[in-house]
Formats: sequence, structure tokens, C-alpha cells
Amino acid sequence: MKITHMTSAHRRNDNRIFLKECRSLADAGFDVNLVVMDGLGDATIGGIRILDAGGKRGTRFGRMTGGVWRVFRKALETKANLFILHDPELLTVAPLLRRHGKVIFDMHENTPKQLESKEWIPRAVRRPAARLFALLERVLMRGLPVIFAEKSYSIEYPWIKESITALNMPRAEMFGEIRKSARKRDLFTVGYMGEVAEKRGSITALKALGILRKKQLPFFFECIGHAEPGHEKELRSLSKALGIADNVNFRGYLQNEHGLKIMADCHVGLAVLRAVPNYTNSSSTKLFEYVLLGLPAIISDFPIYRQMVTENRFFYTVPPDDPSALAEALQNLMELGHCHEELEKNALLAADKYSWAEEEKQLVAFVRQILG
Repeated sequence: MKITHMTSAHRRNDNRIFLKECRSLADAGFDVNLVVMDGLGDATIGGIRILDAGGKRGTRFGRMTGGVWRVFRKALETKANLFILHDPELLTVAPLLRRHGKVIFDMHENTPKQLESKEWIPRAVRRPAARLFALLERVLMRGLPVIFAEKSYSIEYPWIKESITALNMPRAEMFGEIRKSARKRDLFTVGYMGEVAEKRGSITALKALGILRKKQLPFFFECIGHAEPGHEKELRSLSKALGIADNVNFRGYLQNEHGLKIMADCHVGLAVLRAVPNYTNSSSTKLFEYVLLGLPAIISDFPIYRQMVTENRFFYTVPPDDPSALAEALQNLMELGHCHEELEKNALLAADKYSWAEEEKQLVAFVRQILG
């Protein structure tokens, strides 16, 4: 059976799409294709064929219109039995795809909630846009099987009749070697890996580190991930104003394994997301990667995390948007010193609960069910 994954927005080596879903389905014996739109050309990696529908052109709106059709036409060339869609704009071609094979939508985000905090949308338009999209997706997703990336989505979409939840847990197999080669730095090092944006705590983190600087506490900050050019400029300016420019390394986007190796050398990972609608009921993927690295983490005090904090003695919560509380938590961890090994052991003991293995079983079973 042939399966074609489709994305008009994500990188070809996206963690969830390629490293998890494509590989899991290929390992289960399916013939797997991935259609992307990045201009890097066709390739075959690990038996998975990557088909390039051409680079992103023009504006964001252009990607959501003309780009969708290019991905659609390229996907039809694969003559797949099943098409798995990974971006909400691809829902517009789902009715046409269903004439050629089965279709599943992999819901990475709650898009209506996400639209409410999208910085590129004028503030006055965000809620109307979210409501409009919520109506539109009810039409486009009618009768469509769905893979939810979060448990909360199944509650928020009760009208979806056929679904599973496959949480965005990390693949555990790569983490053992990374942990073995890790060397904790002498200088207390804070790490963050993921999208670098204000809503994901970038400003809060720098302001907290500025407080540590005022207290003359030694530290270094590894910031790994893509930032929009304007925001990166803002962060560099803020770092200089806070007097911490020499204590911060903005590395930009790195391949996942490279980034994880840097994080493994840190003493604590950050996941201090702001309280925007799409985050308060969603689990941060990077948080679980920190666990598999044996890395204590400081996270936002959202209800979704409270049970995890109760069960595990390596998470610390702080109110979102509170640099002072974050600085205090970092200072407390800094002063623990000799207790870091115990914290790392606690994290590793919980690692089995937070890996992709169980999600993989559900994914493969669901795909087989849909294919009949």
C-alpha cells in the first residue's frame, strides 16, 4: 500500500512528519512518499521518497493558494492509496483528493485558537478570522478521519467521528547515544530549543537572565531555533540593553540531532510559553525531549502540566510572562549544584512514559484501519 504525506509549510525533515510518522509507516511496511514545497529537489532518505513541489513563492497567501495546488498535483503523481495532510490550508483540496484515495488530516495545531494569537494577522481581525475558519473546517473536515496531536483536541472537536490521538512524543532511540556523549559545562548553562518567538517565552527568558546578571550570577544561554528576522533583531538589542549579549548564543535553526547534543550539555531546559489560547491545553514537544535527555525543565504553570509536575521531581513551574519568577527558579537550580545528578536520574526514570513508541502503535493501527 502506498501512502503520501503532504505539507506546504513544514520542512522536509520535520520531526513529526518525517522523523516520526513517515519513518514509522515505512518501518511498518508501507511505501511512503512525502510531498514538500521547499525548492531543494527530490530525494530518497531511508527508503522514503521526498518529492519537491517547488520552493515557496511570494507571500504567505500565495503559499496558501498556488502552493497548495502545486503540492496537490505533485501528490496525485504518486497514485497513493492514502493521503495524509499536515497543514490546514491543504484541507481545501481534501474533497478532490478523496476521489483518488483515502484521506487523513493530521491536526498539529488547533488552528482557530492559533489564529487568535498570530502576529501577522491584525489584532482586530484575529477573532473573526478564527470564527470563520472554525466554520470552514467543519465543512472541509466532514467525514474526514483525523489524527490529533493533543488530547485536548478530541474534546474541542467532538464532531469528528473517526480519530486517534498521537501525541508528539520524541523517538527514544537517538537519545541514548546523545546522553552518553554529553558533557555538562562548568558554567551553569540554560537551554531552549524550538521556535524562537515572544509567545514562546523569548522575551521573558532574556529578562529573567538580565535579573541574574544584575545579581552577578554566572550563566550562559543556548538559544536554538528559528526566529523571524525582526524578532531576532529585537532579541539581540534587548540582550545588549540587559548587559547579557556575551552570555547568550542565538544559534538559529539547527538539525534536530545537532540541537539535542547542545541541549544535553546544558543544566536546565526552558519551556515557558505564554498563556495564549493554543498553548494552555497543549504539551510542548521540546519538554519531552528534555526528559529523554535527562534534563530538568522549567515550564509554564498550565493545568495540563500540573499532574506531570506532581508525578515527576524534575519539572519546575513558573507563571507565564513572569521574568522575576523564572529568574528565581533558575537561581534555585543554580544553587542546587550537587543535586543535578539526582534530578537527571529522576528525568530518565520517567523517560519511558514520554516516548513515541506507544504513539507509533496507534498510528500504524489507525492507518491500517482506514485503508481497510
